Amino acid sequence: MRRIFYLLFLLGSAFFFTPSLYAQAGATVVDSITSQYQNSALSWILSIQQHAENLFWILAAISAVWTFIVLVLRQSDLADFVGAAVRYILTTMFFYWLLDNGPNFASKILASTLKLATDASGINGAGWADFVNLGMRIFLDTAKAMSLWNPVQAVLLGFIAIGLLVALGLITVNLILVNCQTYVMLAAGTIFLGFGASEWTRELSINYFKHLLGIGIKQFVTLLLAAIALNVMQAIDAAHATAGWGFSLQDLGLALVSSVILLVLISKVPASVAAICGVPVGGAGDWGISTLFAGAELGAQAAALASNFGGAALAGGRQLGSAVRNAVKQGQALSKGKS
Repeated sequence: MRRIFYLLFLLGSAFFFTPSLYAQAGATVVDSITSQYQNSALSWILSIQQHAENLFWILAAISAVWTFIVLVLRQSDLADFVGAAVRYILTTMFFYWLLDNGPNFASKILASTLKLATDASGINGAGWADFVNLGMRIFLDTAKAMSLWNPVQAVLLGFIAIGLLVALGLITVNLILVNCQTYVMLAAGTIFLGFGASEWTRELSINYFKHLLGIGIKQFVTLLLAAIALNVMQAIDAAHATAGWGFSLQDLGLALVSSVILLVLISKVPASVAAICGVPVGGAGDWGISTLFAGAELGAQAAALASNFGGAALAGGRQLGSAVRNAVKQGQALSKGKS
């Protein structure tokens, strides 16, 4: 019993004396993850671009051979050959120019959307860890207010504070995922620029820029919503600056509900706005929410299927019972007629 008491005392002391250390650690982890993905993704571009150039010239050679074979089979005249050659050279060189400068164009597209979001909202990469820091501060403040003399209230406060910390942490996760997705798509998607040499695969090269524009718009809307969410949560936290958290289950519960609503908005709205570009940009930035809703929908479909199956089985059983009764009645009638 004494060991448990000492352990709880040490944990409480850690929560009481080191909240700034936890906040600083959260910011350091977030900055480290985003910086590592950005630097690693940008270092891939040169190697992937070289492989894309090799693919580009292979497809260009195949396309040239096929184009002039078709002209020969059609017995085209010299004007057709010259027109096809000029059109082929101009188109091929244009898409090679896109391949050579594509990553630079993509970086400018993403930088412009990020600049729009930063100017409009005032939030940037350095503010992404504010959600985790806020959740950790509320959690630590709640932990200090817990009392072993009121275990029921302490357990409820603990669960709500953990839920609030998880919700605010998922907002940070969504921000990190969207940011990392932009750089991974920028670098890894460079290989698709190599498909611009052939008319059969040229759409893949064009889709590279479409998707980057879509993911840039998604990042833009995500940062705008994140700025609103941060202002909302900071206003809620400021209302408890003097009294502190952990003394009102109602206030803590309202903060949890608010954080969940903001999480759903940040997870769902950006992809809807980015869909205006005509390309799907879901996946990242939708962490946890789609799985939850998909599981609920799957459960509803399973329940409906079970209900339909049960209803069909019940109807089939009734029909089978009616058929058996009719057969018995006919047998009795036949036996009476014979007798």
